[in-house]
Amino acid sequence: MSLNTAWDQFLKWNFPANNKKRKNGPGFAICSQERESKCNLKNMMYPFIVIDDSPLDCLIVKKIISFSGKSADIVVFNDANKALEHIRALAINQLPPLTIITLDIMMPIMDGFEFLEQFLTLPETVQHHFKIIILSLSNHPYTIKRLQGYSIVEAIIEKPITIEKLNSTLAGVLRE
Repeated sequence: MSLNTAWDQFLKWNFPANNKKRKNGPGFAICSQERESKCNLKNMMYPFIVIDDSPLDCLIVKKIISFSGKSADIVVFNDANKALEHIRALAINQLPPLTIITLDIMMPIMDGFEFLEQFLTLPETVQHHFKIIILSLSNHPYTIKRLQGYSIVEAIIEKPITIEKLNSTLAGVLRE
């Protein structure tokens, strides 16, 4: 199945034909660090980092995030090592108040668990600028229990991701 055919099928499953193009809702704003405490977290837009080894999954996740109306920017990585390099570079420059990471668990080279372990080596002042949401095909109890052992994991979404799953998860994660 080609990438375009898979994307068309995905749109048919997740969105009615008349809703293929969604616009960000009114009142969405990117809040500055100084104004963050005054902003309603649910109405803000955030930078996202998507980490998944599958180009098709990255495309789907990126489109779902953009349809959510919560994305200020979406950066995609097919390699968790490159994502960590990017995060370290952000830490050296200027970190946004909050960035949301979607992380696949089953990846070659560096899997999601290894990413989480490496992420924990970052200074806490850097870590608190990120919320990590796991996207995984595995709903095995051992995997879930292992993921729940990481305080930095905010939520777990079972693939396939849908706009409803993402919006529901973001509502819970951003409530804090």
